[in-house]
Amino acid sequence: MAVNESTPEVIPSSDLAGRGDALALIFRHLPPEEGTTHFAAAEEALASRPEASRLVVIRRDNRVAAAAWGQLQPGRAALLWIPRVADAEAPDAERLLVDLRQWARRNGAVLAQLLLDRTTPSERRLLRAAGFSHLADLAYLGCTADEFPPGEPLGPLSFEPYDAAQHHRLERAVAQTYQGTCDCPELNGLQRIEDVLEGYRASGQFRPEHWLLARHAGQDVGCLLLADHPDHENMELVYMGVAPAWRGRAFGVEIVRRAMWMASRMRRERFILAVDTRNTPAISVYVALGLRQWQRRVVYYCPVAE
Repeated sequence: MAVNESTPEVIPSSDLAGRGDALALIFRHLPPEEGTTHFAAAEEALASRPEASRLVVIRRDNRVAAAAWGQLQPGRAALLWIPRVADAEAPDAERLLVDLRQWARRNGAVLAQLLLDRTTPSERRLLRAAGFSHLADLAYLGCTADEFPPGEPLGPLSFEPYDAAQHHRLERAVAQTYQGTCDCPELNGLQRIEDVLEGYRASGQFRPEHWLLARHAGQDVGCLLLADHPDHENMELVYMGVAPAWRGRAFGVEIVRRAMWMASRMRRERFILAVDTRNTPAISVYVALGLRQWQRRVVYYCPVAE
């Protein structure tokens, strides 16, 4: 039976030529070096864990006319790449996003996201038609080692490293800091806290001593979760927060200073993070401590749990 030209077709891992054509189309809009990096990472993911990836295409006249792919991620989430088309007369690319969204749900994801450098009006229409909504504009901030504290910051907080035997305390602390958050509040409640922490843990290299509970007056008042990226000489602030009852005391400043000092102790060259541009209180802290924006991205999302 002939395949309808607008029907998404899954590229099997054994089809090396088809896989290469599809990935080349998906990444061809990127600068050459960045595109090559993503191409190699996608090839590795599709080869090593084909069950956690899906590469779909629409063919026209026996060639790839549109392609998209997605990856399952820790924390019951999926990261999707927006469909790219080979020519202006695009096939029904919406079907590719719908296919990936349904695949994510079948494989246990509760959330599907796309991370984009920017969006065109036609891409925004495509995303809306496929059931995705704008979540946030992310600002990527960072500083170099010359901005790190020269010594261990001193303040009213104490910091306790993560202990797996006390995991429930970290879950409770993170849940408390999410109350009234300005960082992607639309995601609250979509994932369980244990799923959120699993996602955080998958970023960079996890070290228990880099996950801290912030304490004051004998109570857990906040948290700091860092990820190490030694290959890039970066220390990343994956998440930090202060419980509502303890906000307004400059604890956030002290927590970020502690993070920068830890980057210094690891002899990293840069300290980086991403923040929702609506989170003006956090951004004011970061800027005051010497962090500057170096990139912005747009996030679209879709809850996919049944």
